[in-house]
Amino acid sequence: MKRTILTMMMCVLSVWSMAQNSKEVREENPLGWNVTLQGGPHFSAFENTKHGSFFDAVDGHVALSVGYDFSHAFGTRVEVGYAKNTSGTNVLESGQPLILYSCKDVEVFADAIFNVSHLFSIERRTNFEVEAKLYAGAGFGFPNKGTRPNVSYYHMEDPKTSFAMRLGMIVEWHLSDSWGVLADARATGFQDDFNGVNAGKGADLRFGLSFGAIYHF
Repeated sequence: MKRTILTMMMCVLSVWSMAQNSKEVREENPLGWNVTLQGGPHFSAFENTKHGSFFDAVDGHVALSVGYDFSHAFGTRVEVGYAKNTSGTNVLESGQPLILYSCKDVEVFADAIFNVSHLFSIERRTNFEVEAKLYAGAGFGFPNKGTRPNVSYYHMEDPKTSFAMRLGMIVEWHLSDSWGVLADARATGFQDDFNGVNAGKGADLRFGLSFGAIYHF
């Protein structure tokens, strides 16, 4: 799991590093409204996926968000996303081979975003060509019934609408006054019964990395 998180963060930081080589610097980064479209892979660290191949639990997601930057230090956004999630049967208790199953969900999140490039700058610069931002948010996942394992030894309920919280990091590269590209690495925790199984662990975790375009207006 630590290796998964480290890999995602290294990918995000590599975008920041490559962009620093550009010599053009904007006079001031835009404030106000923005719209972002992004998508990419994520890993479902739900019950029992650790007993299968890493790539068996890798799925995809897309998201559309509308945000507002109140200042060069702080902003917010509301995001609507669509994702697939993978789970697996309990091989330890059943003694049977792992069977994977999945559900898809619509997600709604509200995030508070903190521009660490600005906060950690001694000069409180406002013209970074590449900005690093941290965010924390909360929302809900609305899953469908999905596929269910048709086996007598494994009992599960339908996936349930679940409260979720997440932490993440955004690296944005400003291409012009209005347009930019970004990488977004995130860790999301849903209520434990999100996938229809309550294992008493407190949360179903998911780790994602997405890339997209942002428009400021």
